[in-house]
Amino acid sequence: RYHLYSLPVVDERGRLLGRLPNEEIMEAIQLEASEDFALATGAGAHETVFTPVLGSVRMRLPWLSLNLLLALIVTFVIERQTGIIQDEPILAALMPVIALLGGNGGFQSLAVVIRALATDDVPGTQVFPVLRRQLTIGVMNGAILAVIAGALAVLLIETGVFSSGSSAISVALAVSIAALGNVTIAGLAGGGIPLLLRKFGFDPAQSSSIFLTLITDIVGFGGFLAVAALLLS
Repeated sequence: RYHLYSLPVVDERGRLLGRLPNEEIMEAIQLEASEDFALATGAGAHETVFTPVLGSVRMRLPWLSLNLLLALIVTFVIERQTGIIQDEPILAALMPVIALLGGNGGFQSLAVVIRALATDDVPGTQVFPVLRRQLTIGVMNGAILAVIAGALAVLLIETGVFSSGSSAISVALAVSIAALGNVTIAGLAGGGIPLLLRKFGFDPAQSSSIFLTLITDIVGFGGFLAVAALLLS
């Protein structure tokens, strides 16, 4: 920020003990950033491509196991809506689209907020403005994607690529509402999860993407099927 070539190191009385060269500072920043990225995805903070296989397994397996348990919540949500899927099989093909849109949008917000926290750019007084900004971005992206997704659904049904027992407009409306809702909630969740972890004293990057995926999958699958059940039944 200040274009310094080195930083002074002082003791508790302010006496100069030495200095940190710019190269060492940048190395420390890069190391911290890479650790945050690894933690956010559930990998080990100190894992590298040269880490022994068993060591990598031990670091990754606990978070993958947690991911499996959380995925059961998603399967329960979907199982509650199997009736509408039987009536409209096209919904099974469209569900992953909604979840994928939310997952990608949420991870974008997650990456931005984690990076800001790593550089200490989000003081306590700025938490709500940051969340409001991510929510606004989610709403705007969600609205645009909702129009595109709805138009594509109509095109695919009207051209015979997909078949549906309901009108193309009804299916497109369900897709649009679900896309808007999931991308909006994903933006808020992506910004809120690391801030919430920091508030409770955890590393903001600690497997944030796992919890984000849970939220976007529940809203993407369950929310879409719930909207479809209301509009197509």
